[in-house]
Amino acid sequence: MNSLTVLTVWNGERFVGLARVLDDTEMLAQIHYVIVHPDMQYEMIKESECMQLLIKQKVFSFTDTYDVYDEKEEPKYFVKAEFFALGHQIHVYDKSGREVGMVKQRLLTLLPAFDIEIGGKEFGSVQKEFTFFKPRYELDYNGWRCEGDFLAWDYDVYEECCAVVHISKKPFHWGDTYVIDILDPKDEIMALMLAIAIDAANCTNK
Repeated sequence: MNSLTVLTVWNGERFVGLARVLDDTEMLAQIHYVIVHPDMQYEMIKESECMQLLIKQKVFSFTDTYDVYDEKEEPKYFVKAEFFALGHQIHVYDKSGREVGMVKQRLLTLLPAFDIEIGGKEFGSVQKEFTFFKPRYELDYNGWRCEGDFLAWDYDVYEECCAVVHISKKPFHWGDTYVIDILDPKDEIMALMLAIAIDAANCTNK
């Protein structure tokens, strides 16, 4: 492998991404890496056959109960938040009343941290990082990482270099609504639990 080729992709005048290819100039070639512009990753989510979950905007508190809706604006999950002397817990139930996940505050931490359970098993955690300005979060959660404006509910979740979930706030006929766009339907519960955990961390003062 002694030749290097860089291929770029454009959508009109918008840069989409690039690929770096190593080859021997004759028969063999190897893709070294692929980079997609973050804005275009979100465009890919919007244009794909992704699914959505909707949450009516409201001020979060640890005594809230609220529904989560599907794309047809039909209730799909029910969220119940509770406050205990030993920390906060947020339970998520499906339409049949079965608990599908729980977010639980971790105690004795310098900054807010929440553990996430799915199907009764520990699945990962969200830890708020120390910053002077906008919040950032460290995830130990399915190999994902997240970037964006968390206070404004405008951020992306990445798996390696690809965005797999986008969280935003959009106007609906019932008012401003939190929208969770999920690229792969199998990640539905994971995406919902992560969004709830990050919102809980945003609203927890340490």
